[in-house]
Amino acid sequence: MIQSCTVNTGTHQGVSLHLTTPAGVTVGGLTLLLDYPEGHVRMPATTPGTNVLDTPNDLTYELKDALIDSTGTDGIPANGAGPILQVMFDGCQGQALPVVTDYTCTIIDAADENGTSIDLSTLSCAVTIP
Repeated sequence: MIQSCTVNTGTHQGVSLHLTTPAGVTVGGLTLLLDYPEGHVRMPATTPGTNVLDTPNDLTYELKDALIDSTGTDGIPANGAGPILQVMFDGCQGQALPVVTDYTCTIIDAADENGTSIDLSTLSCAVTIP
């Protein structure tokens, strides 16, 4: 069941997503799911990281987003090189804004610059609230 939300366009919350990879692994593209507390925030807008293109799909309870390195060589920012994605939410009327532990980022697919699949157990995605 998706929790309802009457959007308060005057209340916003930004979150950043950060990728961690093993040394020497360059991620050329990935798909992630950002689960968010839909009764507290809604209507995400995305801003991809440096040299990253994204294709967001808001499912009203989580954001599914495909990211790709636009350079074809540098990889998606990882290991402290900056966020892979920033997401801005509107708050819901009468609800407190979520805390960082209310968000969950999961990588569901990843490949290197040559299109070779990367073992997902070696990658992680962390959420921060600036």
